[in-house]
Amino acid sequence: MIITIPGTPIAKQRTGKTFYTPKNTRNYEKHIAACFLEQCPNQKPLIGPVYMGLTIMFAVPTSWSKKRKAALIEPDRNWHITPPDMSNVLKAIEDGLNGLAYEDDKQIALLRMGKFYTLNGQARCVVDIQPLIITGDTK
Repeated sequence: MIITIPGTPIAKQRTGKTFYTPKNTRNYEKHIAACFLEQCPNQKPLIGPVYMGLTIMFAVPTSWSKKRKAALIEPDRNWHITPPDMSNVLKAIEDGLNGLAYEDDKQIALLRMGKFYTLNGQARCVVDIQPLIITGDTK
């Protein structure tokens, strides 16, 4: 299943030693869940090991010069290497899909992700979730 989450990606915020999730993080996780339910309305949570592919795309800042924007057209020049951290965006998406795409994010056994500037200006995350096939005897 492939889910597109429109809007600027938001990192899971840490609150220190407490187990409190800030409001904007909770709202983003609800947005992720709503996107899933809209795009995969009859999908039951996957059981067993899961593959997740995550593409995180940010809009090019309007403050960038034309020269800097033009450089993005060249290969390998569209990496997004400024905050937020990719791992914190991942955590928000994992938590937003808990109980929907899979029973629990601990099932994610294989992960591939990247963080880029998008050339079309529309920030979003694209999540690909697939069951992993278990072959052979697991004993």
